[in-house]
Amino acid sequence: MSYRKSQKNTGIFWLLSGTNFQLSSIINVFTVMMNNLLTAQGATKFTMIAMLTGSIANVILDPIMIYGMDLGIEGAAIATVISLCINTAIYIGYIAKKKGVLRFSVKNVAPSKIMYAEVLKIGIPVLLFQLLASAAMGTVNTASKPYGDYAVAAMGAVTRIMTVVTYVVFGFLKGFQPFAGYNYGAKKFDRLKNSIKLCMTWSTVFCVIAGIILIVFANPIVSLFGTDAEMIALAETALRLNAVLFITFGFQMVYASLYLAIGKSLVGSVLSLSRQGIFFFPLVIMLPHLFGLTGVIWVQPMADFLTTILTIIFAVKINRSLSMEIAKEGE
Repeated sequence: MSYRKSQKNTGIFWLLSGTNFQLSSIINVFTVMMNNLLTAQGATKFTMIAMLTGSIANVILDPIMIYGMDLGIEGAAIATVISLCINTAIYIGYIAKKKGVLRFSVKNVAPSKIMYAEVLKIGIPVLLFQLLASAAMGTVNTASKPYGDYAVAAMGAVTRIMTVVTYVVFGFLKGFQPFAGYNYGAKKFDRLKNSIKLCMTWSTVFCVIAGIILIVFANPIVSLFGTDAEMIALAETALRLNAVLFITFGFQMVYASLYLAIGKSLVGSVLSLSRQGIFFFPLVIMLPHLFGLTGVIWVQPMADFLTTILTIIFAVKINRSLSMEIAKEGE
């Protein structure tokens, strides 16, 4: 769709187009903030309804805007902004009805160094995790480039497939992290230990099932991304290797989230940043240099393996500490 054609849109579509899309980032920040605040209060059902409402609205509006109104890619962006506005309206309604524990008022704003330090202590590792995840994807593409377009396409397909399944695990952690923080703060160590076991069990069960599916159906899955025989063969091999080590992903993330939830941000940061940072970047430099394209394929599985070893060390440490605290309570 040309720029001139887009200029013909008037009214709300003009307000939502061009540079005005940048304003949607403010709305997005608000919805993400509210989602986390309400989750921290235990209002997970409401946040789920709000997120589903916005997502369903986006799904409905996308074809209407893109095809029905002939707005092309701009229509997709407009649909996204409208869905974010719907989410925002739902959260504002929640605030206006004074539901939940928190009350929002300018009078209650009292910034302090301690408060900012606590926020940044948890927020910075999460920020770095997101940045490194994007950087890792770009680095793999760069490492694949000398071997041809098919290698870049294959590794890109594998990265996207693995990203989808990791999001499911993050869903488990979304509920686990505030619960872990509550119970650690309240010194309910037995409940905390049970929640660790529960979350790790279900996230690992998912990872194992997802891993098996990706291994068994690797060929038809990667074939969705192209028809080139070389690309499919390479992507199939890489996907199977990634899937084997993916079975430990839930274990890794549960303990990374646990350490962040209980305020031990240094260990939490190290565990969070190991898989696609601390171990990943040295490996993506070293392995392709030593083993060529085979080295590129092994970068993520090796990073997962090393992260799992590191996680085991800290998992034993925190479980031992919790067991000691539970024993003290029983005395």
